[in-house]
Amino acid sequence: MKHTLPLFQGTIFNEKYSAGAKTDYAVLLLHGYPSTDNKNEYIAEFITENLNHDAYIFHYEGLGKSHGLFSFPKSITDAIAYYEWLVRIQAYKNITIIGHSWGGLIALNIITNVDTSAVDKLILMSPYNYFPTGTELKKLVDTLFLETKTEFKQSKEEMINQVKTVISDFQPRSQLDLIKSFTKPVHILQAVRDLEVPPITTEEFVSTIKQENFSIDKIDTDHSFTENRKVFLDKFISVMRSK
Repeated sequence: MKHTLPLFQGTIFNEKYSAGAKTDYAVLLLHGYPSTDNKNEYIAEFITENLNHDAYIFHYEGLGKSHGLFSFPKSITDAIAYYEWLVRIQAYKNITIIGHSWGGLIALNIITNVDTSAVDKLILMSPYNYFPTGTELKKLVDTLFLETKTEFKQSKEEMINQVKTVISDFQPRSQLDLIKSFTKPVHILQAVRDLEVPPITTEEFVSTIKQENFSIDKIDTDHSFTENRKVFLDKFISVMRSK
């Protein structure tokens, strides 16, 4: 059963997909950017239909049904605050964090900024984990701004400044020691036909960590995980049920 919750922090649209029976297990789903079509609703429904877990979705400020202006750094700090709300206010004892693309980068920043004792596992779907430098970074921002200026609603200069802040403060590859200190399972589901997050960048990222709790499975699908969805969901439920 789906419940629309009061706006988180006054601006952020969020929903709870209830498992029905009372449970102390929740799943937090973090969507990509800008994710204009589906922000993981089908995964939330799949979880509540197949597992006795509650599932939570929220739209980053300025995107989807949320108010305000989108900010790359604030989407990260808001997600950290939302996770802490699930633990401290909603009193969940076990939480799986699922992050797709930009949401994968956010998920990695959650585990490096909170007490992770309630985290059961991470599931990262083609997680964004690499920022180019120099002219390649400029090309990335130029393309991103052109493709998402309807959602970003601010200047290209502001986007450049925000991306630089993310690289400075929230870059996963600059937080390897903190990431390595997380010993719970981290399952990466990497789309093979992914142009936004090529498999090679994720493979390189995992190779720098070199820990047994990190695993990677390749799924024959696109970046949005819409193609071969049954194959993805079969693997997803297997990972969710794993220890």
